[in-house]
Amino acid sequence: MRAFLHVLALVEQRNVIVSSGTRTAGHNADVGGATNSCHVRGCAADIRLEGQSNSETAQSVYGHSTIRSALGIREIYEADPANRHEGTHVDTQTKLHDLYEPPQAKTKQIRYEPLKPEDMKPQ
Repeated sequence: MRAFLHVLALVEQRNVIVSSGTRTAGHNADVGGATNSCHVRGCAADIRLEGQSNSETAQSVYGHSTIRSALGIREIYEADPANRHEGTHVDTQTKLHDLYEPPQAKTKQIRYEPLKPEDMKPQ
């Protein structure tokens, strides 16, 4: 996760603001996190790119498919403030072929297929 956040900051040329990273089980329960939260395992973060909204951050992260795939980002979604979450959630420990739901179109889902090593070779 740390490598992804560093690369994202370099590529976007913006600071990455982490509102929630690794949590203890107790803190995770206090903030209403899922019992099997990736935050507890240290493989998730809720982030925002400096100067961008949560929606813009989610779309920026989703736009870097090669970086996401190479660094193992498996889930991206705009957090729901109604559930006391802030930022765009990114994590590395979800099942392959999870669906990514763009924040601007809650009724449309896009299947995220991780790149294979052969997809990343120069053409």
